[in-house]
Amino acid sequence: MFNKIFKYLKENFTIDQEGLIELERFFDSLNKSTVKLEMKMEQIGEKYKFSKLNDLKTPKEYDRTNTLYFWRELCEFPMSIALDEEEIDKEFMLFIDEDDIYSPYFESDNGDLSNVCYDIYHSWVAFIFQKLKLYNNGIPMGITVNSDIVSYYFNDFSYYNFSNYHQLYDTKEEVSRPYKRNLTIEEIFIRTHFIQFPYKRITLTSSNKNIKQIAELVESKIKISQIDLLTGETNNQEEKKLELGSQYERKEGSDIDFLIRLFESTVNGEMIFDLNESNYEK
Repeated sequence: MFNKIFKYLKENFTIDQEGLIELERFFDSLNKSTVKLEMKMEQIGEKYKFSKLNDLKTPKEYDRTNTLYFWRELCEFPMSIALDEEEIDKEFMLFIDEDDIYSPYFESDNGDLSNVCYDIYHSWVAFIFQKLKLYNNGIPMGITVNSDIVSYYFNDFSYYNFSNYHQLYDTKEEVSRPYKRNLTIEEIFIRTHFIQFPYKRITLTSSNKNIKQIAELVESKIKISQIDLLTGETNNQEEKKLELGSQYERKEGSDIDFLIRLFESTVNGEMIFDLNESNYEK
């Protein structure tokens, strides 16, 4: 499942031999725990649906949100779930425990690999969320780390303000699926790990088979180009200087907002990623 992501890490990070061994053990534990995760997530999905929320909530002095929290501790992988301000659901207490996921250790000269592993972990759970079609349950679901705020949403594979569901935190209405198609585990990882924008060039296909569209990261700029395959003419449609700023900021018209909208447009059908690996340039 993780071969391409492992390849990306080896090509983009300086990893010593001990670090590679740690990564292999981490990925191996994810693969071995996938069946268990699918079974538990399926049970969670059967219990927590928009149509069943009134039966699951206990009376409170205020109206709570419909968000299902996947709780984990800082720097740990084990997870439990709770609906908004409810107590932890004992039926799913530590449904992923410390014996399921290998916690890799990296020396400081291996860069930011520890944080990347959490992105991979979140992507893995989100991929199973998508596989089981839990987006049809109609409620926001996501990971929280020692907090009452969801830090990562499975619904659109995004952190904090990057997620459209972060803006819907107080909604009591049923929420819908944002994408028209399933994403690969690699695409979910790109979305999750978006701040890194791992690919320097992404080939996009347009509705016109004679037009090739390319999103290209050139130095500190991102450039969208169209190539007419019949004439060979190139039209530079848009070019923006890339200034990402804080990972918690997603302001209208900002560069990170531009990149996210670019990605969302590919997923929503305006443009589709050409998943031929030869079309990726590192």
